Amino acid sequence: MIRKIVRHGPSTLTVSLPAKWVKKNELKKGDEINISEEGNKITISTEKESGKKSVEVDVTGLSRSTIMFYIRSLYRQGYDEILVKFKNEKTIYHDTGREIKVISIIHQEVNRLIGLEVVQQREDFCALKDLSGVSQDELDSSTKRIFYLLKDAFNDVVIAIKEKKYSRLETIEEKHDTITKFISYCLRILNKRPQESIKHANGMYHALCSLDTTTNMLKYFSRDVRLEKIDFSNESIKLLESFLKLLSITREIFFDKNMNKIKSFMELRSNVKKRITALKSEETKLMYYLTPNIEIMRDLIETKLSITSPE
Repeated sequence: MIRKIVRHGPSTLTVSLPAKWVKKNELKKGDEINISEEGNKITISTEKESGKKSVEVDVTGLSRSTIMFYIRSLYRQGYDEILVKFKNEKTIYHDTGREIKVISIIHQEVNRLIGLEVVQQREDFCALKDLSGVSQDELDSSTKRIFYLLKDAFNDVVIAIKEKKYSRLETIEEKHDTITKFISYCLRILNKRPQESIKHANGMYHALCSLDTTTNMLKYFSRDVRLEKIDFSNESIKLLESFLKLLSITREIFFDKNMNKIKSFMELRSNVKKRITALKSEETKLMYYLTPNIEIMRDLIETKLSITSPE
């Protein structure tokens, strides 16, 4: 969209706002708008809350995981009302080979999404609605909570393995769901914020998705450890503690960029990667769940650097 600049007086330059955007945001004479600069770009936004976003989807024929991901993605995109239709009462859960009720799948996913509730339910549809809204200033605090919850979950895994109390790993599934809940909430905030630097929004979106992957890998790792009950060597336990240390350093850097801490991270990362290759085969197999997390944590640090101005 091209707009011509108009001169008013000796030094004032003005440009008109698109009528469609003005009408959509219900702006009128005297209202205030936000103007932010980023390089050669100027972003104009309004504090006014836009209208409620609604969507209707048909999940007929989709698998259990696909339905959950679909609903989660709509929530993350910022939809406030979601009507889910389905023609079949049950669908397949590929991991177990069993059929499961679609309505149960929907309820399970809704329980993982902050503020979203089932407000109406019938045999062939389910209406979901956000009843709490989004607090725009909770992004930083919720992101910090994600890091702390992930660190606590990882610490619980290390303790359970050291003490050989594998039944304690059952709680990691619940901790995973809690972390995923806050990740979805943060992504939703990003998509609903009226003003946001594109660079910062893209960086945060990438970082949150990386944390989502890390959380999933920890869940799968703890699940296999619980089932196989492998007797970990002292070196493997020390490696797990090093993983935990890497996560702690990553969290510190993400909220307080420090080049010396980044240097320490890189040194420890290199050391851990070398030590993993020397493990026994059965332990190495399980460690492969966690090994990619080293690179994800490195990627998180790189993302932090890319969205933070140099000092």
